[in-house]
Amino acid sequence: MDPRAADLLGRPIVGQLGFVGLDGYPHVLPVWFEHRDGDVLIGSPAGAYKGRALARDGRAALSVSTVERPYLIASVVGDATVERLPEKERIEFISAVAIRYLTAS
Repeated sequence: MDPRAADLLGRPIVGQLGFVGLDGYPHVLPVWFEHRDGDVLIGSPAGAYKGRALARDGRAALSVSTVERPYLIASVVGDATVERLPEKERIEFISAVAIRYLTAS
């Protein structure tokens, strides 16, 4: 991965997750995420629309961009997998992502 893209994915920028919805149409949702070891991790409540759609068709894209000049953008595409975490791991992950976004300056 280009180091500039890795840098952007490491920032607490709200991502735009694109996926094929259950209705067969493209959907884009804002998401908090974590880029870890080449993977993009996104938390979602069990049964949420995006999780159900991605479990059915894992084709996905995520874009992030800065709002200040010079405008920077990074996009990743790939096949998503939906994985249910044990409760303790889920809470740890969601808490870490929330802290990352809510304490960003």
